Amino acid sequence: MANSILEKQNEQRFIDMLSAQRHLYNVAKRWNTVQVCFCVIIVICLNFIKLLLPKDNSFFPIPHEDIFHWITMYGVLVLILQNCLVSKIARYKLLAARIQQLFDCSLFQLNWNKALCGEKPQPEDISRNLGKVDIDNLYDWYSLEINPLNQEKSTLVCMRSNVYYDYRIRQLYTNCMVFLIGLIMLLLLVIFGIQNTNLWDIVTMGIVPLLPAAKWLYDVHRQNTTNLKSLANIKSLLNSALDKAERNEPVALSDLEQIQNFIFIHRKTSFMIPSWVYNLLRKQSEMDMNYSVNHIVQDIL
Repeated sequence: MANSILEKQNEQRFIDMLSAQRHLYNVAKRWNTVQVCFCVIIVICLNFIKLLLPKDNSFFPIPHEDIFHWITMYGVLVLILQNCLVSKIARYKLLAARIQQLFDCSLFQLNWNKALCGEKPQPEDISRNLGKVDIDNLYDWYSLEINPLNQEKSTLVCMRSNVYYDYRIRQLYTNCMVFLIGLIMLLLLVIFGIQNTNLWDIVTMGIVPLLPAAKWLYDVHRQNTTNLKSLANIKSLLNSALDKAERNEPVALSDLEQIQNFIFIHRKTSFMIPSWVYNLLRKQSEMDMNYSVNHIVQDIL
C-alpha cells in the first residue's frame, strides 16, 4: 500500500486533532499541577516548618499544639481533595487519548477498536478543545524520513518513534522521583535525629501530615514503573514486527492494530510527565529520534 502518511498528516483535520489533544493534555497537566501544589509541595513545606518551629514559638499568637493540629487536619483534608482531582484529570486525559488514537488510526488506516477505546471522538469534541498552541509545531508530526517506505512499514516506524520517545523521558523522570523520595526521607531522619524525637511524635508530627505527599510520590513512582514495563512490552512487539519487515515479510494489519491498541492503553493510563520536562529534553530527544528513524528506514527499505 502506498504511503499516504506524510501527505495526510498536514491536512487541517489532522492538525485540529493534534491541537485538541495537546490542549486537553495541557488542561489535565494544569490540574495535575494544582494537585501537586496542594497535595505535595504545601504539605511538605508545612511539615518541615512544623518540625523546625521552636517550642517557645513567638512568631504566631496561636499555641504550638494548635498549629500542629491544623497542619495535621490539612493533611487529612488534602487526601479527600486529591481523589477529586484525580478523577477530573482522568476525564481530560481519556478524551485526549481518544483523540490521539483517532489521529493515529485515521492516519495509519487502522480500524477503530470500539470495545477498547469507546466511541470515536465527535467533531464537536475536537472543535471545542482547539487549543491556543503554536500550530507550526504540529506540522510534519512524523519524520519525513519515512517517505520511501510503504504504508505498513511507515506505520511501524511512526509507532516506534512514539514509544521510544516516551520511554526515554519516563526513564529519566522515574530516576528523578526516586532521588526526590530518598532526599525527603533523609531530611526527615536528620531533623528527627537532631531533635531526638520519640516514636509517637514521629508518627503524629512527621508521617501522618506527610501522607498525601507520600501517597502522591508513591503513586507516581509505581505508575511510572508500570508504564515503563508496558512500554517495554510494546517495544518488544515493535522490534519483532520490524525484524519481519527487514526480512521483507509482510506486516499484518492485525499486528499493527494490536500495537496501536496497546499504545492507546498506555496513553490512557500513564502518568503525565510535566511539559517542562518534555521541553527540557525535546531537542536531544528529537535528534535521537531522527537519527534512529533514518537508520531504521535504511534497514527495512
